[in-house]
Amino acid sequence: MIGREKFLEKPRSVTMYFDGNILERLDQLAGQGNRSSYVRWLVENADGKDIEKHIKIEKENHELKKRITELERQVAASQVRDSRGPPLNVDEVDPVLERLQKNFMVWLANFEKYNKSPSVHMYHSWTQNVSKSNGIKQKTLMDYLENKKLVPDW
Repeated sequence: MIGREKFLEKPRSVTMYFDGNILERLDQLAGQGNRSSYVRWLVENADGKDIEKHIKIEKENHELKKRITELERQVAASQVRDSRGPPLNVDEVDPVLERLQKNFMVWLANFEKYNKSPSVHMYHSWTQNVSKSNGIKQKTLMDYLENKKLVPDW
């Protein structure tokens, strides 16, 4: 009857949750009613090397899955083609720049709505304000918009 509180020096209670399949396997190995003593025996007699190996392999597996996801994203981004220009480089695909590109298109559309066009000075002012508020360099934003051929010829 090991495992009962009266036989333990410093009894503590721990709640563990197992999947149904694991409980069936545990009952099969330990016998029903002996789960606690079986788990306690495993903990007391484990040397930890197998567990360390398992944890290390799980960590490597997780890192590899993250890397695969990142590579898949890069492959998808490299295949994206802009209808107005050459294929995008993976380095150019930046969510901030893409969002600012959409804002720029809205800004231009507001001028076109009234049959107007922005001046070079207005363009520089807009890019300066937007780039400063988004923490990027103005030149980076201007180069991105010009490479996309979104900037009107002045």
